[in-house]
Amino acid sequence: MNRKFLIVTALVAGVAATAEAQICAGTTPFSAGQMRVGASAYFPDGASAFGGEFAYGLQNGMYVGGTLSRWSVEGADINWLDMGANAGYEMSFESMPKLRLCPVASLGYLNGPDFGTIDASVMKASLGTAAGTAFAAGENIAIVPSAGIHWVYARAKAEQGGASATASDNAFEARLAAGIVINRAITVAPTLTIPFEDGVDNLFGVAVSYNFGRSGGVAQQGSKKKNRRR
Repeated sequence: MNRKFLIVTALVAGVAATAEAQICAGTTPFSAGQMRVGASAYFPDGASAFGGEFAYGLQNGMYVGGTLSRWSVEGADINWLDMGANAGYEMSFESMPKLRLCPVASLGYLNGPDFGTIDASVMKASLGTAAGTAFAAGENIAIVPSAGIHWVYARAKAEQGGASATASDNAFEARLAAGIVINRAITVAPTLTIPFEDGVDNLFGVAVSYNFGRSGGVAQQGSKKKNRRR
């Protein structure tokens, strides 16, 4: 059981959040639409994951989101669901008007993976910060690079025949993204997650998202000028 427990913990260490921010995470800002839906895919060595996300941006720069992904191991009947919620706050500075900085946090739950008669589950949490900016690459195209660093904590539990065992681990990881934004609404963003932990490989992925709804968010507020009546 201990060996399989370590496998669960190692898999969790490579999981990346998909909806942690806006420009900070390499996507179009909520000024293009206060709601965002998206899909993502990740391809760790010997496994794959496909999922979806929803995020909502507030006028004051705060945002919340949720994700749901299904992970599976190639060549084996091993799969699990990864559910998560996240929140953050996007900030801008007068001295660096194009830069966005976001403190971020997330909570997640993995239902599985199960191994034969062993039922496993994992609770995870992360805290970190991300920064990003945007560059015009054409009339309707922008490039949004971003970088972030997070502290990730995971606690796994395995149950078999009335007996149970737990194990926990924590590590730092970096996340890089380069979003391609089309018409200020559609984003295609390749991502790379780099765990700072021995024995855990880098995680490559891609996310596609679409913003809709009325405009909102701190990015729009910072770009507007107030009109004063004379």
